[in-house]
Amino acid sequence: MLRISVTTIDAFRKFISEGISDTLVTEYLESPEVELMSIEQYQESKFIQRLTGEFVPTPSMEKGTAFHNIIENPEKCYNPERNLYISRGYEYDYSMIKERVLPLFNHEYPFEVKTTKIYKLPHGEEVEVVGMADQLVGNMTIDIKTTWGTFQYEYYSKSYQWRYYLDMFESDIFRYMVFQLYDSSKIGIILKGVHDFYFSPYTGMHIDIMNLLENFVAYIKLRKLQQYFKPKGLNHANQSN
Repeated sequence: MLRISVTTIDAFRKFISEGISDTLVTEYLESPEVELMSIEQYQESKFIQRLTGEFVPTPSMEKGTAFHNIIENPEKCYNPERNLYISRGYEYDYSMIKERVLPLFNHEYPFEVKTTKIYKLPHGEEVEVVGMADQLVGNMTIDIKTTWGTFQYEYYSKSYQWRYYLDMFESDIFRYMVFQLYDSSKIGIILKGVHDFYFSPYTGMHIDIMNLLENFVAYIKLRKLQQYFKPKGLNHANQSN
């Protein structure tokens, strides 16, 4: 049985449905591979690196992880001597976190709630899908995101993360809380805004998530990547959500 994370499934969706970004083009042109492969081949090689555990988080991702940790563990991350919240070496302003971020959360409800679900494909194969909600509040699943550039609603509405989580957690509501941040060299990390929006189950949602899962499983087999999706010894990319 294959074991796949929701994050990895959605990464596959982006790979097959979204175009080649300007950032990828720049990276490709500056790489030694420019004379060895086409940009389409380069794009797929980067995607496969993520699947096989060679993916390295960007500084923005690391700062986002630190922000998550502060939300979940504010007391542990608070440094009274400097009056800052510090996590993974990144510093966040006390007033910003205390007054504008923490009041948005009820810490009586659990954070980082993991779940798994077995999906049976049309040909009979079973696949275990694993996901982790940032927080569960009653029948609502919450996911906390950070963005360091322009906020784009379509980026989240097109995602299959909320579709899978609604199905796996059997929630009535999925809530995105997107914190738009900016890292200023002069004054540090500032919060530019919070984008709060919701999704609910819709007719045909289960068919949509099954179709994507079936296509991804077919891709895994086509590229002979099954070893990276075994129930034990999962790689980094397949574990994170």
